[in-house]
Amino acid sequence: YQLGFTASRTSVFLTANYARLGNDHLQDRNSGLTLGASKPFAAGKVVLTGSTGYILSDRNGEQGYILNESLHARYTLHPKHSVQATVVLLGHYPDLSRIHNAEPT
Repeated sequence: YQLGFTASRTSVFLTANYARLGNDHLQDRNSGLTLGASKPFAAGKVVLTGSTGYILSDRNGEQGYILNESLHARYTLHPKHSVQATVVLLGHYPDLSRIHNAEPT
């Protein structure tokens, strides 16, 4: 879902994510939300877009979560030419409570 604010030329978006992958050795299911915003500057020559995502992860029964952060910048040199850069930080965090709370064997 995307919502635009005309006066400030800003847009905000919310995306639902779901992925299910599987084969004989791997069963992977991820679901979550991504929230982001986009804002032009310098008469639209520079556009910055940022987003953050929180995704629940289940891989072969091992649960955890994934954090996804991104920043995208675009500078328009000429109407047909622009320079773009994207930075993405991605982290997978397993549910360590299972390990810390496990009974000794």
